[in-house]
Amino acid sequence: MSVTAIIPACRLPYGVRSLNAQDIAVRVLVLSNGGGPQQVPGAEVHRVEWAGHGATRQAAISKVDTEYVFFTVDDAVCLGTDCIRTMVEALEAGSWDAVIAQQMPQADADPITIDRLRNWTPPGESVVQTKQVDHVATLYRTETLRHHPLPPVPIAEDAWWSLGRRVGYVPMARVLHSHSRSPGALYQRNRAIHAELIRMGHPAKVPNLPALLRALPGLVQPVIKAGPRELGNQLAELVGQWHGSREARR
Repeated sequence: MSVTAIIPACRLPYGVRSLNAQDIAVRVLVLSNGGGPQQVPGAEVHRVEWAGHGATRQAAISKVDTEYVFFTVDDAVCLGTDCIRTMVEALEAGSWDAVIAQQMPQADADPITIDRLRNWTPPGESVVQTKQVDHVATLYRTETLRHHPLPPVPIAEDAWWSLGRRVGYVPMARVLHSHSRSPGALYQRNRAIHAELIRMGHPAKVPNLPALLRALPGLVQPVIKAGPRELGNQLAELVGQWHGSREARR
């Protein structure tokens, strides 16, 4: 079995060493964009123009000659030398179109991030079905992506691709991945992702201004749990979701 790990990166990626240390052959391909690196030890670097999450990743499939493709991000690190092999074995053992790994928070992650990651990818000892792939850590058969390419959307390409497909969740394969929360980044991400989710047919979480105002009391518990700074993060997410729903209706 052989795997190509594809990492879009606008900075030096953290997880290349962990991919090189896997107990199966993993070729690491870094898609350097923006101010990304010219060289990365242990990886091949291809300079690319950023064309959005979907088109940029899919274009890299033309450079892949391995049986499997592992999509990840520049701040994720595989835990254990058997992470990728565990995902390959799970993919082949079940009738899955793709499989995803468990995401573990960094040691300094805040309580909100820890809770959300645990809900998104909970602990477990067996492979179960989940609702979508997540390009923090997803394994595909290369032929699957040749026949069923990622859509050329700016973001949420993983959610779009998952519609009507069987995705397995492999909690025994783990990657270290979490972000520090900041209002600006949370606003931008929520705005962009929620616009795409609504275009997919999901109901708007914050469809209008009255809904936003009704959601404000729900901010109390997260702020109590994570501290006063979390108020700005929570507001940024709500406003981003509201603006995303407005964009989707245009």
